[in-house]
Order: sequence, then structure tokens, then C-alpha cells
Amino acid sequence: MGIVSDEHLANLSYERCQAGWVEHLAAPQSETHAFVAEARPDQIVAIASGGPLGEAWDDFDGELYVLYVLKTFQGRGYGRRLLARVAEDLVSRGYHALVTWVLKDNPACRFYERLGGQPVAEKVVEIGERQLVDVAYAWSDLAGLANLCRGESDLAKVKDLCKVKRPPPGHPASCFLHLASPYHGS
Repeated sequence: MGIVSDEHLANLSYERCQAGWVEHLAAPQSETHAFVAEARPDQIVAIASGGPLGEAWDDFDGELYVLYVLKTFQGRGYGRRLLARVAEDLVSRGYHALVTWVLKDNPACRFYERLGGQPVAEKVVEIGERQLVDVAYAWSDLAGLANLCRGESDLAKVKDLCKVKRPPPGHPASCFLHLASPYHGS
């Protein structure tokens, strides 16, 4: 079993997930910008999105909502490069500091710590009838984070989906999101 119960994961709907992302990315007023990384054309291996902080919090104004990298592509710089892209995008829109929430038992916590993320808060969340701890990692210097992340990367391609009026039919991003669920453990 992973971080979230197998029963809960079995009840997730690929169709609802896909429809939610298509609707969200197609909304012209959305302040959420999403980016995907491709190893080669039409092979999405990672996705990230960010925008305004979802809750009022002194000293922080931006939030990394999603950063998922397929397991077989982890450790190759995709996550780092996408985090840089989200940070650069937020800086260009006037944001200064970043927060992301990560389940405490998620191995991704080490990724954020290596990039200077500081655990600044915890909250208990209920997912699939289980009480789990969510940790907020924060960076007070968003531009500095972007510079740090621009380091090593073998990223083949980053596509900016936020400028697409509507993702093309059959776009594989939704499939990737299903395969790289944030709730799966190792």
C-alpha cells in the first residue's frame, strides 16, 4: 500500500480528472499556469502548475500546486526544470515567495529540502478516510529558487499549456496525471 489507501485510489475517476484539467486549462481567466515536460514529442513525463497562494498567508503569495514526474524519469532534472519554469512564470507575474504542500510521507519532501525548501507548517488532511499530515515547504525568494533550479537539467522540452485556449483532443497530460498520482507511494 502507498501513502493513500488502495481502496481510495481505486475509486478515483480518470474521466473526472481529465475533465477537470481540460476545463481548468481552457478557462481564460485562470491564474493557474501549467507546464509539461516531454522526453520526446507526445511523451509527457512530468507536469507542474502554479499560481496565487490558495489561502492568506503572510510573506507568501505564490503556490506550486502540482509537480509530478513519472517514476522512471525521476532524477534526470525534469522536476527541477519544471519547478524553475513555474518559479520564473510566477516572478514574471509579480509574485515573490512560494509555498507547496506535500504529504509528509512522500519521498518528494527530500527533493524540496535539497532545493532549499523550509518546512514552515503542517496540517492534517483526510484522504480516503485516513488522517495524513501535509507539510508546507516554503521559499521566501522566488527569483532565487528559479536561479537555483536552472542548474543541471537534461530536460528535452517544456511546453506552456497556459496559453492554449483548449488542450488538443486526446492530449496525454490527463493520462500522465492519472499514472503519476501524487498519492501513490513507492
